[in-house]
Amino acid sequence: MIGHAVLDHVSRRVTAAQAVVETWPDSPAKEQIRFHLRFGRERALSDSDDMALVTGWWIGAEVPPALRAEVFALLTGYQME
Repeated sequence: MIGHAVLDHVSRRVTAAQAVVETWPDSPAKEQIRFHLRFGRERALSDSDDMALVTGWWIGAEVPPALRAEVFALLTGYQME
């Protein structure tokens, strides 16, 4: 089960996560993840100074739990350079 995290630099984190997601085989889940990451990044940039409260639902409720957990780990594990 995924918890939640308040993240800064969401646009950078999402860009890094998207690069990994693009290496996955095409599937409906991949399309949902792409949509939710894009939407989440846009909302974070426009509404909250590039910050977001990220949960499993933020990544996509219809995405299989294992993939949601993997994307959550990508977002929370991003290291600033």
